[in-house]
Amino acid sequence: MVRHWMRRLADHGVNDLYESFGFAPHITLSEFSTDTFTQVEAALADLAQRVSPVEVRFSSLGIFPGLQGVLHLVPAVNGELLTLHRQIHQVLSPLCQDFSPLYLEPEWTPHCTLVLEMDPLELPRAYDVLIDSFKPFSTRLVSLEVITCCPFQTILKHPLDMD
Repeated sequence: MVRHWMRRLADHGVNDLYESFGFAPHITLSEFSTDTFTQVEAALADLAQRVSPVEVRFSSLGIFPGLQGVLHLVPAVNGELLTLHRQIHQVLSPLCQDFSPLYLEPEWTPHCTLVLEMDPLELPRAYDVLIDSFKPFSTRLVSLEVITCCPFQTILKHPLDMD
């Protein structure tokens, strides 16, 4: 469903920069640096074995404003999502540093990006595309991934326990 909205926006002339990176739709839970990636990988693998997929209901659209804005889906925050966010930080805190304050409580705003670096002039077009057709929908978070930046690349993926 998220890919559908990304493609629909691009088909109507809203930039597809985010989609062009090839990311799977996701909710970012943390941003950090580390010198102990092997330990981070082991810790996240262990956590993924202990966590079930998380139900998420995207109930509205949001915008992070600015010259290079972000159009995103907003999940209705539930206990499972908050618990996963806290578990990630409990696991990573001893192993990582330079956590981005944007992904720490109370600043963390869970979201799923649709358009990245959106020119403010694209906003009316995006609104027109989505206003009549967007309906809230539910999905599940099914894996933990680590993505490096610049260039963007998925370097680790652990499915959540499906039992």
